[in-house]
Amino acid sequence: KIYNTLSEIWYPTIPSNINTYLDHIVKPTYLTQALGLLNQYGFSINFTFDINILGGNTPIRDYMSDLSAADIKSLKAKNIIYMDQIVSSDGNYLLSWSDVKRNNNNNYSGPIPAWYKNLTDNYVLSNNLRLIHPLNDVVCDINRTHKSPPTIPDVTTPKSQWTIHWNNVQKQVIFGKTLTQETDHLTSISYLQHFIPQQTHHNNSLTPKKQLLGLVACKGCLLHSYYPHDARPTCVIAIRTQKLLLFNIFKKSSFEHKSLLEFYNRQNFVVATKPFHTLRHIAYEHFIKIDKSPLNTSSQRPLDAVFTPYPSLLSNNIDNHIDHALICHPDLKEELKS
Repeated sequence: KIYNTLSEIWYPTIPSNINTYLDHIVKPTYLTQALGLLNQYGFSINFTFDINILGGNTPIRDYMSDLSAADIKSLKAKNIIYMDQIVSSDGNYLLSWSDVKRNNNNNYSGPIPAWYKNLTDNYVLSNNLRLIHPLNDVVCDINRTHKSPPTIPDVTTPKSQWTIHWNNVQKQVIFGKTLTQETDHLTSISYLQHFIPQQTHHNNSLTPKKQLLGLVACKGCLLHSYYPHDARPTCVIAIRTQKLLLFNIFKKSSFEHKSLLEFYNRQNFVVATKPFHTLRHIAYEHFIKIDKSPLNTSSQRPLDAVFTPYPSLLSNNIDNHIDHALICHPDLKEELKS
């Protein structure tokens, strides 16, 4: 309640003559009214704890006695309560409005406020903005000129968003359902529930484009990433994304989905609207386009991690690790593989 009063009167502490700061308040709060009445009848209150907003030594309301209600509203919006915030570090000069904005990370919009024009018209000596009454003991907040700390990335939870990504280590396409996306101005990270192709229904009499692509949730592979938000997915992949490659799935009520029910033995599955080879080609072409881009950096590529979506590839992945991760005699590598 006390800090609400400080905000109302726009003063860094409770002044002994509080009534002189109430003229702009149309409807003061109960505590502010009570403090004003006590002061009017000669009572004073000494608080047993310190009440003070830090950041300067010269309240702007004491320096400028002719502030209007609109001026105070503008100061509140810009969070300026001390003259120290708008003067040079030696207290001799008023900062230009562009410098005031820069010191506050350019958060101010609109025209130059009337209270600042009043300062330049009546409180400085010349065009160099030298103050008629310089400030003593200026509190210089060095950090106020620094950029704000990085913002927390925006986290979104898309519904039924299916994506593909190319893994260049295993030369294979990754299928996933987006769980969450964390995005800021520099990068984007997508967390996917990993799905793998299921070929139990493969029909040799059909061309590749006629084959339906069934996908089932991966039970776990080396690509699994730590994901604290949901323990239900058994395999979650974190991928840096520059552009999402989306694909659609057939509804469960569709003919395509129903035609594969007998092959999955009550196992949950989805059916992509495009065949495997088409999606694989799209993912690879996108990877090549990014890889050849002159603006390409490692943070812009899809995650190149070891990918083991199928049990049959496990031995190949082990051999791949032995070939590329060990520096030793070739005979020793062959012995380890065996």
